[in-house]
Amino acid sequence: MASQPACTRPGVDPELFHSTDRHDIVAAKAICSDCPVVRQCLLTALDERLDGIWGGTTLGERMKRSPRRFGPAPSPIVHGTRSGYQKHRNRDEEACQECKAAASAYAKQQKARQAEMAVAS
Repeated sequence: MASQPACTRPGVDPELFHSTDRHDIVAAKAICSDCPVVRQCLLTALDERLDGIWGGTTLGERMKRSPRRFGPAPSPIVHGTRSGYQKHRNRDEEACQECKAAASAYAKQQKARQAEMAVAS
């Protein structure tokens, strides 16, 4: 006998798994946490790029977990540059010291240029 997905049990609202409300997302994930087929569900969602809560994850979480399935690998970071700092930030990761220093130096240069322009006006 096949296991029944928790989301198809009586009393479970299927709309819960496609809501953008954070409380609904938490509730949907809680239902998934007690599901006997959660792994299969997650793999299906990854393969088919499904939106909504699948396998206890949101689309965004699946994209972060398995970026190769959702597009090209991110370009490498050139450390010690302002663009390197931005790439760290875009990836939601802590920037390395070299990139932080480059971003700080750039910010100082911008302030100096603005001060020069203010004096020249």
